[in-house]
Order: sequence, then structure tokens, then C-alpha cells
Amino acid sequence: MKENKNFQISSVSATRQFWIAALCFAALWTVVPTLVFPNFRPDIIEQFFVGREWTFGSGSHPALTANLLDLTSRIAGIAVAPSLTAALFNLLALWSIHRLAREYLAPGPALAAAFSMFGYWHIFQMEGTNYNNSVTLDAFWIFAAYLAFKAIETEKKGWWFAAGAGIGLGLYFKYTMAVLPLVIVLFLIADRDKRRLWLTPGPWISTGTAFALFAPYAIWLLKTGFFSSITYALGRAPRQLRWWGHLWVPIELLIHQIPLILPPLFCLIPILRHRKTDSVAGEMNLPEAVDNTGWKRRYLGWLLLGPFLFNLTWSALGGVHLRGALGCHIWMPLSIWALVFLSRDVSPRAVKRSCVLSLGFDLVCLIGTAVLVPLAPLFENHVPRYYYPGKEIAALAESIWHEEYPDPLPWVMGVPWNHGPMYDTWPWEAGNVSVYGRDRARVYAGPKYSSWGSFEQVRGEGGLFLWTPSKRDEEFLGVLRRDFPAVRIVGTYSVKPKSRYLEEEIPIGIALIPPSTEDRTGQSQ
Repeated sequence: MKENKNFQISSVSATRQFWIAALCFAALWTVVPTLVFPNFRPDIIEQFFVGREWTFGSGSHPALTANLLDLTSRIAGIAVAPSLTAALFNLLALWSIHRLAREYLAPGPALAAAFSMFGYWHIFQMEGTNYNNSVTLDAFWIFAAYLAFKAIETEKKGWWFAAGAGIGLGLYFKYTMAVLPLVIVLFLIADRDKRRLWLTPGPWISTGTAFALFAPYAIWLLKTGFFSSITYALGRAPRQLRWWGHLWVPIELLIHQIPLILPPLFCLIPILRHRKTDSVAGEMNLPEAVDNTGWKRRYLGWLLLGPFLFNLTWSALGGVHLRGALGCHIWMPLSIWALVFLSRDVSPRAVKRSCVLSLGFDLVCLIGTAVLVPLAPLFENHVPRYYYPGKEIAALAESIWHEEYPDPLPWVMGVPWNHGPMYDTWPWEAGNVSVYGRDRARVYAGPKYSSWGSFEQVRGEGGLFLWTPSKRDEEFLGVLRRDFPAVRIVGTYSVKPKSRYLEEEIPIGIALIPPSTEDRTGQSQ
């Protein structure tokens, strides 16, 4: 029994251990992706060229996620910026999980709850090697949920203001954030102990703060009429109109959530399977035990199950196919919920085993990334996106431009990276030229996507159009000639990715859009 007491942990020790592990986690997941990925992933390419525009939004999402990446790149450099920014947001998420866990659990179990989420981002969502709006949403979802908890618990105006600010800023990352305040409002209406808070200034302070922070974005939307990101968000979920689809799509949604919830639950197995016995009865008196009954339990239940039931209802009633990744933010408090509702008695030995398992799981993810990414070309039938020769194509494109014009390349355009309708979304090839080129050319992806720039600007300043040759060349080039009558097809080139395992060369087509002063048609541009 004396040996088991050594597994007990104080609040100060738990906090110290959390920060040591979390900072190591952030450092390793900053360095390893930076070293092993030869080309940025598609989401990162998009965030880079959108962030440089410092606009409110693009045709996909609000642009704050991208703006912060641009800011980080100016301070730390382009190469390290994506993984560093993602690591900082993941740190915020893990800190929020740990702090919220301490409101429900003793120091040891709270530490286990936080550690079990370390590997959450890497095995399925790969957010440790990516940076996109889901990364920032995940962090601010649980951060705002923690701030709202403190506001409800303390009823202090400062916490209510902070909760509103967290929600308001979260909306700048992804519109999905709107579900969280909806769930919190419903909780405050339904809960018998906290319903009275509506008669205090608190909830109204949060509401006013959130609206005030989001107002500039809303005003921008109304002034510009650029609602593409909203229609994009709604259109990303295809609808099943037949009657049986309303039954199947919720089941499909449930199936897609399984991979998201397994990693943290797997890491908590040593605690969840533990039951009190006489032989370990002396281990149960953990220091600093907390009261997690009453409204606290109900809040946690609403926080976890409310958004999930919202998605499930939306999917069933609308027959909407929701991607599994749309659940990533919902499960942020999963480990806390599991330890509060599913565990009975927590052994310090079980806590230690769970923490070791969690850190080992994240280490396996890290090693897997370091080993498998360089070997990925061996197992792919085509060149992976992160082996795309973006640097080489950028150098080729800029050399073609500078053969005729001394000024920096102003604009790049191209075929939508998902090969959808022309100007439907951002172009992959052009995005690489913008990110890796020395001229830092701006990307114009058409009026549906780019809230910055216009056809008139591109015609006036000139630029390059890049595409990967395919059977649809005539379709895309026909649209290009219609919009830019002076365009000149330069040629088709082949560029080899830098990998000893790749022999395939990437074809790239390049067309030049001369500035209006060089427009041979004589038309007014």
C-alpha cells in the first residue's frame, strides 16, 4: 500500500507535469512536420495565400485562421509557421481541457484526461501536421466552453465577458462555432439551478460581447455582399432526398464518429476498466477531490451530447451527409466526460498507466509521421500532394514571367484544385507558385472565392495561368480565352518531385496573361 501512495499527485505537481509534456508535445510536433514534409499540404497552401490578403474571408471560411498564419510566418519564417501555429493552438486546446478537467476531477485523473487527448489530432485528423480552420475551431471550442463554465460557476462579470469574447472570436475561425453558444443557451434555459442567471447581467454581457466582436465581419459581409463562404459551408454537405436517406445518413454519421472517439478512450482504458476492490481501497483517497455533481454534471452532458445531437438531428431531418471531421470539435471534452460518467473509483496506479499509455500513443504517432511520410511514395499509386514539386514549379513560372517583364509576378490563376467548375474554388498549382515563389504573387480564384482582386485587376496587371493538363484542357482554356482574350499559351513542362522513390514527372501547363498595356487586342481593359 505504501508503494501505491507514490502514484498520488498533487495539483502543483500535476500542473508542472502537464506543462512539461505539453511543451515537449508542441516542440516535437513543430519540428518533425517541418523536417519531413517536402511540400505543404493543400490546406496550408490555401491558408498562406489567403492570409497574405488580410481580408475578412475567402470563398471557404472566415480568414482569421489564415491571417494568423501569415503573422507567424513573418516572425518565425514560412517553413516552420504552419506546424508552429498549429502547435500553439493545440496547446491552447490541451490547456483548456486540463483546466476544465480540474473543475471535475482530482489532479491525477485530470492530468490523465488531458494526456489522453494528446494523440487525438494525429491519428485520424492529422492536425498535428496540418493547419486549417478545424485546428483553430477545435482550440477555441473547448477554450470558450471552459470560459463559459467559469462564468456560470462564479457569476462574475469578467468571466461572462471572457466567455463572450471566446465565442465571438471563435466565429472568425469557423461558422460551426455558432452551435456552441446555442447549446449553452439551451442549457441555461433548461437547467433548474441556473435558469435564474437570465435575470442577471452575465448572459447578456456574453451575448453583447460576442455580437460586438463579430459585428465587423457581419458589416463586411453586408457591405461587400460576399456570402460565398456561407453558401460554401452549407453546400459542403450534400443532401440525400430519398426517404431512406433520412434513415441512413444519421447512421453513417455515427459510424464516422467512431474513429474520432477511440483514441482518447483507448488511452483511458486503465482507468475506465478499474473497479474498487479491497486490495486497492487505500488508493482511492486522491488529494484535492472535487464535487462534480449537480449542474456541473449536467453542463458537461450538454457540452458533449448537445452538439452531437444537433448534428444528428440536422442530418436526419435534412437527409444531410455530414463529414466525419465535423465531429472533431464536439469531442474535445470527451475524456473528461468519460472519467466523470463512466469511471467509478480511480486508482493512482491506473492514472499513471493511462498517462504513460497516452504519451506513448502520441510518441507512436510522431514516429509514424517521421518514418512513413518519407516512405509514402512507395505505397502511393500517384504523387502525394505533399510531394508535389511546388518550389520547382514556382521557380519555373517566375522565370517565364521575368523573361518578358522585369517587375514581380503580380497574379497567378489556375484550374480549381478539386477540378470543379472554373473559378469554383482555389487553384492548387497557382497556390504553390504564390507560396514558394520569391515574388509572392497573389492568387485570384474568381469572384466566388477571392474577396480580394477582380478580373479587371488581373487584366490590368497581368499574370500567369497554371494547370495540370488533362482531358478537360479545352474546357478550361476556352473559359480562360473568353475572360482574357490576350492570353498566350506558353507551353507544357514536366517537373520531377524530389524523392528517390518517385520516377513520375508532374506535367504543368503555363499560359501568360499580359498586362493591359501589352494587350494586343486593343480592347479597353
